[in-house]
Amino acid sequence: AIEPAATDADREKLQHASGYDDLLFVSPNAVRHAAGLLDPGDARVIAIGEATATLLEENGIKVAIVPQRSTSEALLGDGRLGPMAGRRVLIVRGDDGRELLAQSLRHTGAHVDYAGVYRRCMPPPPPPDLVQAWNARIDAMIVTSEQMLKNLIKLTDNHPSVLGTPLVVISERLQNAANALGFTHSLQADNPYPADLLRALCRVAGRKPGIAE
Repeated sequence: AIEPAATDADREKLQHASGYDDLLFVSPNAVRHAAGLLDPGDARVIAIGEATATLLEENGIKVAIVPQRSTSEALLGDGRLGPMAGRRVLIVRGDDGRELLAQSLRHTGAHVDYAGVYRRCMPPPPPPDLVQAWNARIDAMIVTSEQMLKNLIKLTDNHPSVLGTPLVVISERLQNAANALGFTHSLQADNPYPADLLRALCRVAGRKPGIAE
């Protein structure tokens, strides 16, 4: 579950975002909770993911860079970033996001600030009958963040049927996390886009008897 979380300091950064060289949005949620507060001015806008870029454009904010894969690693390897030394960067994200982007950009000489505009919360538990009939009702799952994996385990009390359900994830990092948490059948999609997720689900269906593509 997602809740707004921007502090007065975060709102001030967004209202004066035109003073930054680069505005970096990590997710659609970052856009949803920041767009109404934002004055981008002439700052270069970077979106991690096509969905994030689309939502920015829908809010009248032109996007300059979208990496081919929706990951921090893909953005850091994108040659379009150019030299970052001395550039002022505002990363718009949730209040507990990864540190990789900021650390890597600072290492290149960029000055990086955060605006944490939303937080992830534990959603309500699923109906008990869903967990009890899990194998009969659930053939596969799509999970797009490590927090979702951890919440899923807590909400279903580490149920063996859940851990044994084929799982589609969107990155190698998330696949490694799933394996470490005890999920036994994880498959990495090429990207977190609908077509890529559908292809991954079809691969899951092809290797699990009883599921039609």
